[in-house]
Amino acid sequence: KIMGYTNYWRQSEDFSEQEWDTIMAFYRGLKHTFNFKDETYRGDAIQFNGLDFENHETFVLKRYANGELTKNYEGCDPTFNFCKTNRKPYDAVVWSLLCFARYSKEDKDTFKISNDNGEGQ
Repeated sequence: KIMGYTNYWRQSEDFSEQEWDTIMAFYRGLKHTFNFKDETYRGDAIQFNGLDFENHETFVLKRYANGELTKNYEGCDPTFNFCKTNRKPYDAVVWSLLCFARYSKEDKDTFKISNDNGEGQ
């Protein structure tokens, strides 16, 4: 049995206003298509989780790279992000949003994605 399941992304650059507006429009479409708990409270981050017993870790995508990094621990890679979804239904929304965010990024080298399936870009 596989223990857990995680999506990863490295964000080394902020999303431009145009890129972020495009990502937010895509996210609004996801909200109308899939069932998940939207926890987005402000315009510079997207946050959501699964519904009820299908939740796991809250997914957070930030417009600004390192926007809330308060301490830079030795050996820490501030570009590295992850969300453990444990293959629960909202995982499809997480991966869709990560793929779209990468697609929307003008410089693909500043936003890289992967997951425990071995998929990545």
